[in-house]
Amino acid sequence: DQFRGTLLLVSGTDQIRRDVSAKMKASGFAVVMAMAPEEALEKIERVSPTIIMTETQFPGRAVSGVMFLQLLRANPKFSYVPVMLLADEQEAVTLQSSELRDIEGIIKTPVDLDEMNAMINEKLAALRNALSNL
Repeated sequence: DQFRGTLLLVSGTDQIRRDVSAKMKASGFAVVMAMAPEEALEKIERVSPTIIMTETQFPGRAVSGVMFLQLLRANPKFSYVPVMLLADEQEAVTLQSSELRDIEGIIKTPVDLDEMNAMINEKLAALRNALSNL
């Protein structure tokens, strides 16, 4: 398989880390995992991810997935990295009406791996398009 980049996967859920990691590795991505946004912020400089996938809820943590997205947007070094938010059905409805950019998306949990792969391809294409218009 051809190397497609590095996925930074931020998830406190074992099942999501296992399933998403296996699928993304099979699709040609290197996968770096973090259990919480704070850990992801520590790793992001070294990793320079091609794409970031984060759960929205981290019970007991100071930083949620949505706050993590805001921190990334505020940093010029990472504001161009596509971000996928993993959200349950109810939260996905709320997030749909929020101000997501072309390179950001919502993946409903439980994760449909084919749907996830299609969305990642779409967001990476949007990024390439945006970069070619600079």
